[in-house]
Amino acid sequence: MAKTESDSFDSNIKEGNIYKISDFTVIRSKHSFNTVSAPCTITISRRTKFTELHMVEDKIPLYYFDFTDFEQLQPRTKNNFILTDIIGLVTFVSKITKIYVSNNPEQVPKRNIELKNTRGFTLTVTLWGNCAFYVDDSLIGLKTQPILILTSTTVSEFNGKNIIATSSASKAYLDPDIPMVAEMKAHFQESVEPVAELELYQRPQLSPTEQENINRVNIEQLLAIDHKKFPVWYYNACKICLKTLLEFGPIYWCETANHREQTPFLCYKLLMNAEDDIGRTSFLAFGDVVEKLLGVTVARLTVSGKKDKYVLPEPIQNRFLNQTAVFTVTAIIKGLEHGHLSFRVIACRIMDQAATSNINLSLPPPPKTDSQPEKQINANQPPPSSLTMSQIP
Repeated sequence: MAKTESDSFDSNIKEGNIYKISDFTVIRSKHSFNTVSAPCTITISRRTKFTELHMVEDKIPLYYFDFTDFEQLQPRTKNNFILTDIIGLVTFVSKITKIYVSNNPEQVPKRNIELKNTRGFTLTVTLWGNCAFYVDDSLIGLKTQPILILTSTTVSEFNGKNIIATSSASKAYLDPDIPMVAEMKAHFQESVEPVAELELYQRPQLSPTEQENINRVNIEQLLAIDHKKFPVWYYNACKICLKTLLEFGPIYWCETANHREQTPFLCYKLLMNAEDDIGRTSFLAFGDVVEKLLGVTVARLTVSGKKDKYVLPEPIQNRFLNQTAVFTVTAIIKGLEHGHLSFRVIACRIMDQAATSNINLSLPPPPKTDSQPEKQINANQPPPSSLTMSQIP
């Protein structure tokens, strides 16, 4: 049924009644996001007629669900032919928050719910838009945990976890009168825990209009940007985990769970080229490793008000450029997961020029052009004796 025509049927069709339907068309089902598993779909138009039937010999069940076990959701992340029905005991419910989604100028309601099945597996489901109001805050603290059925949900994957969310076709049912709900209630009858509140940490957001105005430049300013600047030498870090903070106007936010809003901590981040007689590679040095060698914090170097992240202060240049050093490094796991071999400095000792080490430091060069082919490094060559490799965690 076309969305523009659905309103004309709302007043004529009542859920739970039985109708004879005529003057409809039949088409093949879509390739994705179908509510039921069927080869064909009925299309309703303005010509379609609904005749209510009062005397029906065969009893038609009010509900029909095609549940998927929590443990069987993974294949659904790669096959979206049919939407997913799920059932579980409500253990946690969050309050509604509102966030901006894509380029929608209006904030969209969002609520998270945690469900548990009879085998003890738990699943977090996100209710979007009007679906967030299918469950209200009165469930929080309820002494008897109810059984919830959610229909037509989508299944995706993020960071190795299944993400379950409602769709525009989703509906919710609390404790419907069906045999499976009765069976689950009997299984959990000894459970006396109330429904708890699920804390939902939502990072601050800027409206689409505010996002458009951030770092807005004209064509002249865009062309004047020096795209050959060196990588940044410091960043705004979370004091707890040292991850980069996201900036939302005056607010800085850490994506790590429970860290949330943070006061930015200025942390060193140096990209250094190191070469010896055999080859050349790049190292990343962060925080304390750099600070111990320099004997000064980022805050001290930026106290004069010159906080250009792309211009190396003289103390850094004097300490590192064209110096010989011994590194202790580890492979960066995140890089390995994406097929890139990169190294993080665990410790570094600047040596005397007269020492026997042959590792030389320099600033990273400007980006290579087609006329400057990148030097090939033979990965089969052993590392030099002065480069100490730590075990990859």
